[in-house]
Parts: sequence; structure tokens; C-alpha cells
Amino acid sequence: MDSQKHNIKIPYYTRIMNWYRNSTIFLPFFNHLIRLILHLKCTKDKHYINKKWKGKENEIEKWYKDRDIFFGFSSIRSGTVFIANILATETKNAHIEHEANIDDYWHYPKAIGNDEEASNYINNYRLKEIPTRANRKCTYYGEVNPFLRLHCKAIKTALPKAKLFHIVRDGRQVVRSIMSREILGRKDPFKNLISPPSNDPYARRWSKMERFERVCWQWQYENHFIRNHVPHFIRFEDLLVDYDYFKANLLDYLDIHISMVTWKRYVDRPINITPNYQMGPWETWSDNDQKIYEEYCSKEMQQYGYSI
Repeated sequence: MDSQKHNIKIPYYTRIMNWYRNSTIFLPFFNHLIRLILHLKCTKDKHYINKKWKGKENEIEKWYKDRDIFFGFSSIRSGTVFIANILATETKNAHIEHEANIDDYWHYPKAIGNDEEASNYINNYRLKEIPTRANRKCTYYGEVNPFLRLHCKAIKTALPKAKLFHIVRDGRQVVRSIMSREILGRKDPFKNLISPPSNDPYARRWSKMERFERVCWQWQYENHFIRNHVPHFIRFEDLLVDYDYFKANLLDYLDIHISMVTWKRYVDRPINITPNYQMGPWETWSDNDQKIYEEYCSKEMQQYGYSI
């Protein structure tokens, strides 16, 4: 049997952060340095893109008109690497990416509760950036991009003909994986930039919430937001065990063909798995952790057919 192809490029930032999060080293200045670098990069990128496409709005409009477009959104640790990899590798004449632009990561916290900020980023930068980066010969462009999860509403408005889908994974597995990766922990450069919007029920409690509570809040908030704007949702667990589900809910929806044999090859050789969990399975969680999770996430879980 042929070895599984891997067509997803891991961004330099992700490689650095994966090493840092999994190491025993803590550098107090590192979070500030990462934020500074990303800020400078975003400023430079926006200047270049806007200069390149000034007065060429018709060319941008034609680029999108001539191609099929899709975006997949999800909270992090929800199977996006698997989906992006199989689609990018097995779809002909397509340009499909995962975390396509690291600038999205800088703009993620800015979009929390701020539709105007999200819309400005998509319309004034991302819609111009995509034709700059994408393969000119592609007839299909797509992203399976968790960094854009809070920009789904803006993308839906800006690209009404694009196919959008919501990837959801059992929140207990997501929370467990996130807790093993320092996200919203001391090594997260955006830890202090992420908080509920002022009208969120948990806004006043945020400063007193432990990291586990914050991770639970983040999962339910993000999935609730995506669900409100992207009605087509796909359960990641079902994609891995049922080819008919994979075909009906993803391939047919995108008008892409991938055989059962090919699908099985990717399923049997997973990538981007969590190497070491700091939390055990749900059954081993403390009564207090289970109670907290149910408070924050049970209602959103039910929307996708998960039961606790």
C-alpha cells in the first residue's frame, strides 16, 4: 500500500510554538516577542497587498467569479488538519490550505464580539490576499481554517456563493487536547488578549476563572458563533468511521470525488495527534471538572447530537 501523502505545509509559527509548548522551557519575554513579530508582519502584509491591488477591484471580482470557493470553520483541535490534508492532496486543479495565513491568528482575538473588525479584515485584506497567494491555474480554492472561525460571518457576507461548512468534534475531546497544549496557558502569546465580549454571560467572571473554565467557555462560544452563521455542520468523529457520511456530508457538498480506498488510507494513518494527554478520558475527570464542563458546554453539545 502506498504511504499517505501529506500536502499540508506546517507554518513556521506553528512549528516554533509546537516546540515551545511541548518543552519544559518558559521564556517570560517570548509572548511579547511573538506578538510584536506578528503585528509587524500583519502591517507589512496589508501594505503590500493593498498597494498591489489598488484600483484592480474588477480583477479581484473576476478571480472569485471564475472559481469554486469553500471554507471550513471549527474550533481548534477538531480535525481540520485531517480534512485539509485529504482534500488538498486528492483534489485536482485545486488550491486548498489549512492555516493559510498566519495573519489570521493575529486577528482572531480582535474578532471576538466585533463584527466590524472581522469584516474589515476580510474585505480590506483577505479577499485581496487570496488571489495573490493561490495557484493561478486552480479552478477550486478552499481553506479548512480554524484561525478564521470568528470571521465566518464576514466571509459569508463577502462571498455569498462560497460553500461554507462547520466541523465539530466532541467538546470533551477538544478540551482535553487543548489542556495538553498550553493554549490559554502561560505560554500562549494571546492569553491576555482573549476574553468574552461585554455582553457575554461569563464576561464578569472571566478574571476569576481557571484555565480549564476558560477553555470550556472558548469551545462553546466559538461553536455557537459558527453554528449561528454556518448551518452545514459535520461531525468529525463520523467522518473517520463512516465513508458514506464522509461522502454525503463533505464530498458531495463540495462536489469533490475521493474513493473509499483513499479515504481509508488517510483514516488509518492519522496526523497531528496529541502525543501526550495531561487529562484522562471523560470518565476519569473529577466531579468538579465534569460539573464545570456540563455548565459551559452541555447545551452546545446537544445541538450536534452529543450526549454526556
